[in-house]
Amino acid sequence: MIMKFITLFLMIVQSGASYTVKQVPIMMLPEMSCYTGLENNTIINELPYGVRYRGKEVFAYYCKNTLTGKFFP
Repeated sequence: MIMKFITLFLMIVQSGASYTVKQVPIMMLPEMSCYTGLENNTIINELPYGVRYRGKEVFAYYCKNTLTGKFFP
């Protein structure tokens, strides 16, 4: 079983029009998706709360392979 090192990038709302990018390193199986990594590391609720990471609102996310730098589906 080969694990992949993935970095989950979370865009977190700070205030108004500003945001920060939080990088979360994770290990995943090849058959797992970026959304699986999001589910395992955040709280996903229905509106009005949406996706939250450590109590802060996440408005966008993406994953990259840590070793190659390529986007991870």
